[in-house]
Amino acid sequence: MSGMIATSPGARKTISAESFMKAGLSFRSETYRGVGGRRGAIKRALVTNTRLIGIAAAAITARSASAQSAKWAIDPIPLVTLGTTGDGSTAEFAFVTGATLLPDRNFMVGDRSDYSMFIVSPAGKVLKKFARNGSGPGELKGAFFSWRCGQQVFVKENTGATSVFALDGTFIRKFQFSSAISKQGTYRSACNQNGMFVHYGWYSDKDRTPGVPYRSRVPAWISKGDSSAGRLIATVKSSERWEYTLQPLGRETMVAVGRDRVYVGEADNYEVKVFTLDGTPLQSITKTVKPVAVTKQDIDDEVDRMMAMMGAQFRKGVEKEYATIPMPKTLPPYRELQVDSAQNLWVRDYARSGPLNVIWTVFDPRGKQITEIALPNALEVFEIGIDYILGRYIDPNTGVPEVRLYRLVRK
Repeated sequence: MSGMIATSPGARKTISAESFMKAGLSFRSETYRGVGGRRGAIKRALVTNTRLIGIAAAAITARSASAQSAKWAIDPIPLVTLGTTGDGSTAEFAFVTGATLLPDRNFMVGDRSDYSMFIVSPAGKVLKKFARNGSGPGELKGAFFSWRCGQQVFVKENTGATSVFALDGTFIRKFQFSSAISKQGTYRSACNQNGMFVHYGWYSDKDRTPGVPYRSRVPAWISKGDSSAGRLIATVKSSERWEYTLQPLGRETMVAVGRDRVYVGEADNYEVKVFTLDGTPLQSITKTVKPVAVTKQDIDDEVDRMMAMMGAQFRKGVEKEYATIPMPKTLPPYRELQVDSAQNLWVRDYARSGPLNVIWTVFDPRGKQITEIALPNALEVFEIGIDYILGRYIDPNTGVPEVRLYRLVRK
């Protein structure tokens, strides 16, 4: 059953920074998935709406399909919201590429701006900024993804290089992941707290069939956070493409990695393949769901989603391109995979833009469903701790990117 949600308008606010520091949450994370989007910055704007979008006035609850239901909830108001003042007094962001909660309860935030990384207090004060645009030691040529992997943060540049920083912002090294398994390099990656990565490679133009959506067969492999070759674990489908671009509303392959499990979801159906770190296949995680037909509203919503990432000036071009591309008949079953600090796999439904919330299904390491929980649709999850969820929230009214931390209650 879906999460039950009570909605009502409320004031836009967070608890005080002092209350956050006294909250007593066990802030630690297990895995951190690199996040980002297509190139382009989101226009900064002053937040003027006073309605709490995408969250319930009461705690958002979750129900399990099992006989003994687990009920999980997030608080209706985030504990911390960063990037909202619009007056320059606190941190503001162009496009948040990642965020993590640090041991001292400050935050490290990745952004596509003059500086790629910030350390920010719960009150929004910028304590340190680093990884500025440039080619010197510790400088980056455009941050595209960022990952928290244990005690280090990895930042991938648009050039394909990856820089590594300590949690205090100290630059450690720069490298490129090996191309021994995939000559084109890594397309999507995720890491765990021990610094182990899972990747899959780029699609091949050789598989392109004019006028037909296609998916290449690409390698998936694990590696350390360095230039070593790694170990092949499977051959999987790439994300669905139309000619040389991603297929709108198409199937995207997702990866995640826990302490001793690797997860690969190709999104043809509700199945997530599971492997050990040495590549041994285990029983897949599955769930019975009904196909959801694509509507014109879904297509319009996809255009809007692209505009949020690329800028409104590209709307006519995107609408013209989409008019020439045959759309899928059904939506993918899911859109995102995450592993939390308890080693549970979280799978995000492929949400439509209309509803304020989207269902995440949580499975234990054995593949048994624990619960379903509704989270704000506009929240891109970066980290799930024992008792918190951290992510990027793009305000549906203004397009302003925020970093939000919610308290998570597991019952």
